[in-house]
Amino acid sequence: MKENSQRTFRRLLIILLAVMLLTGAMIIFAFYQFYSIASNNIIRRWLNNVQQEAQDVSYYLTMPTDAVAFTGKKLNAMMARNATYEEVFAYLQDETSVYSTMIDENTTGVYCYYKGKYLDGSGWVPPADYDPTSRPWYQQTLRKGGLTVVDPYMNMQTHEMTMAVCQLLDDGESVVCMDVFMDGIQALTEGAAASPEAAYALVLDKSGMIVAHSDINEAGKNYAINTESIEGKMVRELNKDAGNFFELDTGDDVYEIFSEPINQEWKFVLVLSKDKTFSSLTYIYVVTALSLIAVFGAILFLFFYINKKHQENIVLSEDMRAAADIYVDLARIDFRSDHLEAIKQQEDGAGFIQNPSDSFTRVSEQICSEMTAEQSKEILKNFLNVENIRERLKEANVLSHEFMDTRDQWIRTRFIVMDRDEKGTPLHALLAFESIDEEKKYQEKLRKLSELDQMTGIRNRGSGEAMIRNLMADGVRGMFCLMDADKFKSINDNYGHDVGDKVIIAIADCLKKTFRDTDVFFRLGGDEFAAYARGVDSEKIGRNIVNRLFYNIDNIHIPELKDRKICLSLGASFYPADRNDSFDALYKRADKGTYRSKEQSGNYATFLFYDTDI
Repeated sequence: MKENSQRTFRRLLIILLAVMLLTGAMIIFAFYQFYSIASNNIIRRWLNNVQQEAQDVSYYLTMPTDAVAFTGKKLNAMMARNATYEEVFAYLQDETSVYSTMIDENTTGVYCYYKGKYLDGSGWVPPADYDPTSRPWYQQTLRKGGLTVVDPYMNMQTHEMTMAVCQLLDDGESVVCMDVFMDGIQALTEGAAASPEAAYALVLDKSGMIVAHSDINEAGKNYAINTESIEGKMVRELNKDAGNFFELDTGDDVYEIFSEPINQEWKFVLVLSKDKTFSSLTYIYVVTALSLIAVFGAILFLFFYINKKHQENIVLSEDMRAAADIYVDLARIDFRSDHLEAIKQQEDGAGFIQNPSDSFTRVSEQICSEMTAEQSKEILKNFLNVENIRERLKEANVLSHEFMDTRDQWIRTRFIVMDRDEKGTPLHALLAFESIDEEKKYQEKLRKLSELDQMTGIRNRGSGEAMIRNLMADGVRGMFCLMDADKFKSINDNYGHDVGDKVIIAIADCLKKTFRDTDVFFRLGGDEFAAYARGVDSEKIGRNIVNRLFYNIDNIHIPELKDRKICLSLGASFYPADRNDSFDALYKRADKGTYRSKEQSGNYATFLFYDTDI
């Protein structure tokens, strides 16, 4: 073994000298690689930031868009039965009241031009000379048709810059709209441009018009008009679909342009100064160059030092090699002298044992303070205390503890007694660190799988009911719904279980579309489902949610079913009904409501408020 080690040492020394001759070339190559990786990381980071900003703007528009689409569906139905202006106006007022609680203060409400008359759910009375058909919201909707996001314009009611989401109704002349104030989108663009690297941020449409700009004075301008300006060149490149990132050289400066589409008409754009964006790399590479030179200068000294230590520990290393393979770090501890001698260390220097020979107390303190996650520090510090360890090892040969390091990875550390004195007190022990992150992640994956319904991907009964009970324990009000598909057995009998499975999955998808991420919805089993809508404590809001669910159910299309519609019977109850309300009572009320709904045809919901309603 020693002879082989000497031959290995001579070969490594020759290789090392050759490497030193190529140091210059390696440094140049390393810098090139570091620069490429670091610059790409910076670009990816900004692309991610812009993508997030675009998603925030899109989310800002989602609720008004869904609200207008739902209201348009209802108004078309009212138009089909020749509803009066008074009925339509009352409906718009109700919708405005509902949406004012769901969309905060981003809108004034729902209004429409209905069969030649302007009706405003917020109660605003327009001036005598107000002509709705001349307003941008009406003209653009009539021109584009369908569901339209109208370009920003001055709101006559609030005198603020506003954009509108509008729906052309079935008669081809009536239009229903909801205004969305631009201050939210304006705040997003200003926030995106707050970084020192940012020149400005903007939202623009395909024509080059500025929907929002971090400099509010630029809003409403059309950058495409002046094709020779910096902004005009930028718009021209954006319209070429040159990708989400390109550089724009103006002669005086170079800008990094990041963009992300928001919808079919808009883009979110962030303009950065290239010099500021990559200025951090200069300092990093100067420091890295000096570090590399120092490292290469110290290699020979470290090589001889490490080889000497290797020769001293070769016998012990051979004995422990087989056991050490499963550990990321392994060391021998002498409790009498408080000395730690490394047997195995991570080659990248990222292990828990930094020095091959050190004080065990100092190593323990370093591990707890620098390498351990905050939540694990105190317990690990107590576990690694040398006096506690010696006392506990009197009664055991092995002690182990699991903790998280600063990389949020799970580690298991063990003390294994090697020998004892005549009183049974341990003299020497092995200290081992083992990565168990994959094991923990697998356990977590199994836990999550146990909470999901495998067919639909939504929660199963056990996890769903547990979450609702926790919410009720925390005093969170809400509406609880039980629902099942009408005549589902006949679908399985007549069309086969494969089609029945498609129906179950389609109903689950409708629950995902209808309820919020903060709500709880799950499959009870078979064709039965349940949901808990947080914060919903009135029938008016609850019925709007149920109607939205029925709307989604009514639009399920499964080719094998042809014209057959899927219908739900739904029972709903509210928590709390009284001071002593419980989950079992809540469930019982909703279940009774479901049975009553089954007495009706089509999608039907029954609301029960108190146990006395049963």
